[in-house]
Amino acid sequence: MGKWHPQSALKSLLMEAGFDLELYLPLLTIQSLTQGLEGLNPAFDVDLLYLGPLMVDNRALFSRRVKLRLEGRAVIAAESLCDEHSQFWQTYLNCGTQSLGRRLFNGENMIERTSFEYALIPAFLLPDFAQEGLEVDELIIARRSLFFKEAESLSLIEYYLPSLNHYQSK
Repeated sequence: MGKWHPQSALKSLLMEAGFDLELYLPLLTIQSLTQGLEGLNPAFDVDLLYLGPLMVDNRALFSRRVKLRLEGRAVIAAESLCDEHSQFWQTYLNCGTQSLGRRLFNGENMIERTSFEYALIPAFLLPDFAQEGLEVDELIIARRSLFFKEAESLSLIEYYLPSLNHYQSK
């Protein structure tokens, strides 16, 4: 995968790769990506691709893989991972086609989040579910963070797909 960088490096990463700062910067720094996407277009929905156990680097985890869509067009591929024994996070992730962001930011639970980290990743290094429709050498930007509820953590990686460029201001 790509090298992860702190938020202080985000602007130079975007400029280096030729991303539209006006479109990407707000969406990469907003806490609730759902809110950011709905600000671009209210026709937002979640396509649930997978929910269940997953082996990652010989670790048994629980995974939720989704595509966030605007007008039926996938603009974000996202994966949430938690320990296979984490009842709290498994219950949280089992929300069907509801946005995880709506659950995380509704104020219902005291959940802490780490700072965002960012990476430029060539499409061929993305997880299979995020590669669909991309050119092999296409570069995408991703952000990751961890959420904590007491001692249990949830990892979230969001891959910003090139189709997002459809929503840049003309």
